[in-house]
This record gives sequence, C-alpha cells and structure tokens, in this order.
Amino acid sequence: MKKLLSTLLAVLLAVTMLTGMAIPAQAAENDIFNPGVLELDGSVAATFSKTKNAAFFTFTPAAKGMYEFRMSDNKFEDLCASISVYDNYLTSLADSDDVVGDDSDTTIAVAATLEAGVTYIVGAHLDEDDAEELSRPLTVNVNALVHKHNIKTEKATATKKDMGYIAKYCTTCAWDDESFESYFPYETVKLSKTSYTYDGKEKKPGVTVADVLGNPISKSEYTVTYPKSAKNVGKYTVTIKFKNHYAGTEKRTFTINPKGTSLSKVTSPKKAQLKVTWKKQATQTTGYQVQYSTDKNFKKGNKTVTVKGAKTTSKTISKLTKGKKYYVRVRTYKTVNKTNFYSGWSKSSSVTVKK
Repeated sequence: MKKLLSTLLAVLLAVTMLTGMAIPAQAAENDIFNPGVLELDGSVAATFSKTKNAAFFTFTPAAKGMYEFRMSDNKFEDLCASISVYDNYLTSLADSDDVVGDDSDTTIAVAATLEAGVTYIVGAHLDEDDAEELSRPLTVNVNALVHKHNIKTEKATATKKDMGYIAKYCTTCAWDDESFESYFPYETVKLSKTSYTYDGKEKKPGVTVADVLGNPISKSEYTVTYPKSAKNVGKYTVTIKFKNHYAGTEKRTFTINPKGTSLSKVTSPKKAQLKVTWKKQATQTTGYQVQYSTDKNFKKGNKTVTVKGAKTTSKTISKLTKGKKYYVRVRTYKTVNKTNFYSGWSKSSSVTVKK
C-alpha cells in the first residue's frame, strides 16, 4: 500500500513541478503538499483519522549519518502502523516493515543513512482499514534522533533434529552481525568401548559426539555422567546431557562380562560319552556353558549344556554318536538381575567318542 502511495505522490509532485500548479490552499496540515518540519532530537505530532491515514514531515540533517525516526502508542498493539523515509523524489529509502523490529508492538521505528544538507521526507502511516475504524482521531509523536544500534541477540539451541544458531541484529535498521554462528544437529554419540572383561577395575569408556556432517562436537557442549560404580559384571548406562549451544539427552550402555576359563581335558570315558574338564573360575561367575559340535568351526549342529555353580569343573555328556569326532569348548556366565552375561569361548579341543 505504501509503495503505491509513494508512486502516486511522486507523480503528483512531478506534475506540480512541470505544470507550475500551485499547492492547494486547502492542503491539510502534514500532508504531502504541506509537510510539517521535523528536527533532530525534536518531536512533532501526527494525527490519524477516518479520512487521513498518513502524515508527512521534512527532515534536513546537518551532518551525514544514520538517523532514526520513531513513534509510539499503546494502540499500535492492535493497529498496523509503519514509518518510512523518502528522498525528495519520494523513493523509499527505509521502511519499518522491512526490518525485524523488537518485542514491543507499541513502538514503530526505522533508521536510514542520510546526507548532510539534503531534505528528506518522513512518512508516518496507518493501515487504511484501521484508520477507517478509528472512533476518534489518534495523535502520536514522531521523533528524530541519531541512530544507535538496538542490538538483539536471537538464539536457538541445536538438537538431534534442529539447527541451532546465534544471530545479532539491529531491530531498527538493516544491520546484522556477520559473525553468525550456526550449530548443526548432533547425530553420532558413541562410547569408545561397549564391552569389557571383568578385572576388578572401574570402567569409564570415553564419549565422542559428532554432528550430521561428521564434525566432532566439543566436550564443552555436553556433560557425561557415569554410574557410581562400574566394576562388577553387568550392564551400565552412561548419560550424555547436552548444554550451551545444544539441548537433549542421550544414553549409551556398556557391559562388563565375566572372565573366561580354559579346557583342562576332553575324554571319552565310555561308549557314546565324552567328559569335559575345565579350570575353575570362581570370581564373578555363576556357572559355565559347554558347547559341543561335529563341526570344528561351530557353525552348525551346535549343542550347549549349562552347568550351574562356579565350583563345578566337569561335565559328562551322553547319547553321542559312537565313533564320531566331537569338538568342545567352554565359557563362563554370570547372572545379574535375571540377565546372563557370558565370557568369550575357550579354545576348542576334540575327542573321538568310543564305539
């Protein structure tokens, strides 16, 4: 609407200059043909009514610089108002609609860089529909002052899905800080190790975090909380809580498995039988598992027998195929909260079952 107004006003001024047409005697106060005068650090009144939705003022700076023009009223919370700066050809140089603005809807402001000794037009505008709905004239003060950046910092924390950023800009002019900071969503959260063998020592795996581009995220952006004690066989949770430029919480787990054991002897004491003997592993051990197979690589036909009790060190297996060669291996297990944790398998030994 204001761009159309500017065009029409420019045409009117051009026609006036070319034809020598006089300014109408009945020209309203503070309209484009009879603008008021606005001085630096001064204030002038702009009145809006059902039949008038704009007021104009001339402003001539004594020195080159950036100047700010503003008007305030509580009614602007419910009305659509703006303020603009034009050159003497009524070309818009700055418009409050083109800047971000601040959190206050009651103050309308704009700033522009102006030349010394040049006369400019400052226009205060109220939406035409809003003006028609005014029950009584609305008068506001329009002020002129040397512009100082009203810097606003806007932040958003990055999450697993959303970008984060820090942006600084002036709410009155088009200035913004070129040192825009952006933070890509985090994607990878890894522990340096997720499986340990029990040795009685505290376990604290390292944590690495990377964003969606694979770039590492600084350790200053998150805190790592380990369980109070992670020495015994079991499953443990590490909590990674993001802070500063990031938000979110991730959890990763690692396990401590029991120590393994080794075979002492594998024999076939009777027909269709084999007997397995292994070394006792009493520390953090609930029992053992014996696995046997006719496949030396244990890829098929495996059978597993569980032996309860850490003190038991042998197991006899019957009903085997006579004269067949069997491969045997053993491992330990520990039951924690109804969950079994297993060691790795021992090296295998073989025996041919007696016929």
